[in-house]
Amino acid sequence: MPIKVVLDTSVYRSDKFRLGQGFKTLGDLCKSCNVKVMIPHVVKREFETQLDGDAAEIVAGFEKSGKHLARGPIPGDLRAKLDDLLGEFKSRRQEVINSHKLNFSEWLAECGVKELALTGAQALAAMDNYFSGGPPFKSAKARDDIPDAMIYQILLHAAEDEPIVFVCNDKNLSSKVGGVRNITHYTDINGLIASANIQAIITEREAAERVTNLLRSLEQLASVLPNPLAEFVAEHGGEGLASTSFSSPSIPGDDREAFIYMFGSLNKIEFDWGGAAYHGDSVYLVPFSGEGDFNITYYVPKWDVEDIERRGGSYSNHNDYVVEANEAAALFVRGMLRIKLSDRLEPDDELIDAIEEMSIDSLQEPILVEDRYLSFEQQQNRTSIEL
Repeated sequence: MPIKVVLDTSVYRSDKFRLGQGFKTLGDLCKSCNVKVMIPHVVKREFETQLDGDAAEIVAGFEKSGKHLARGPIPGDLRAKLDDLLGEFKSRRQEVINSHKLNFSEWLAECGVKELALTGAQALAAMDNYFSGGPPFKSAKARDDIPDAMIYQILLHAAEDEPIVFVCNDKNLSSKVGGVRNITHYTDINGLIASANIQAIITEREAAERVTNLLRSLEQLASVLPNPLAEFVAEHGGEGLASTSFSSPSIPGDDREAFIYMFGSLNKIEFDWGGAAYHGDSVYLVPFSGEGDFNITYYVPKWDVEDIERRGGSYSNHNDYVVEANEAAALFVRGMLRIKLSDRLEPDDELIDAIEEMSIDSLQEPILVEDRYLSFEQQQNRTSIEL
C-alpha cells in the first residue's frame, strides 16, 4: 500500500513551481507508486487562485519594466524586438497568466494526485465549528480560518479508515491535527522525505536501480568482444557434466540414456538476460546455454548395432546380449552463471575489474543438439517409433 500524503496550501506555496529536490523526490515516489498524494479540493482552488494572482502580478511588472526600458536609449534592433515581445505578451496576456495554473494541473496529472472533494456533511461540520469556535478555529466566527476548517474536516474523513501523512507549516492547523488518530504531521516536505518510512523506500528503490543498472552493464559487457562471460562459460560450462548421465530421445537403446565421460569446450554461448536475477551480497545469476562435443557411452541390444553405426559411433561387447557404444555427440547445455561483484564498485570503475568471482552455479540435464527443437509430442513420437 502506498503512503497517503496530503499537502497543505502553505507547502505548495513554499515552492510553487515544484523546482526543489523535495518536490522532485516526492514526484518520483508518486510515479513509482510508493506514495499517493491527495489534494483537498479547497487546497487546490486556494493554490490555483494564488497562482493566478502571482502570474498577473508578474506579467504586469514585466510589462511596466518593458515599457520603461523601451523609453530609454537602447540599440534599435533590440527596441524592435522588445516592442514585438511586449505586443505579443499583451495579446496573449491571459494565456501567460493561465500557464501557471496549467503547469500545476499537469503536475497533478503526472503524479496521479487524487482530489478529495468537500462533501455537504463536511461543510456543515466546518460551519458548526465556525459558530462554536471548534477546531481549527482560533475563536468563534474567525472567518480567516474557514478554508482551514474545510481542510480539517476532509482530513478527518480521509483518516477514518487508514493512516495519512499531513504536511503543513501553518502552526494553527498543524496543532489541531497533532493528536488526531491516523494522522502523522510534518512541517515540510524535507521532514517527510527524511522520515524512516520514506527513507526505507528510497534506499530499497535505489538498491533496485543499482541492481538493474549493473545487470544492464553485465549484459553490455557480454555483447562486446572479447566476451569474458562467454569465455568463462565456454571453458567451464561443461565441466560439471563429467561422469553424469542424461536422456535424450535420439539416443539408441531402450532407456534412451547415456553416460558422459569426457567433455570439451562450449560454443554458441547465449545468455538469457531476461531471466537474470540479483541474489544479494553482490551476487548475480545469469542463465546461459551453449553447445559442445562430448564423448558419451550408452548400451543397446546387439541386434540394434546398426543404430550405433548410423550415428558414427563404435561399440564393443558388454555381455552376450548388450553392446557398449561410444560416440562423440553434440550436446545442448543449459545452466546458471554465478557472478560476484565487488562491494566497493564505484560508478567510474571498469565492470570487468569489479568481477571478483565467476562460477557455474548449476547445470540442467543436457540433451542432444539434434533433439533441441523437438516438441514434447515429437519426443514422445520419436521414442515410441524407435522402440
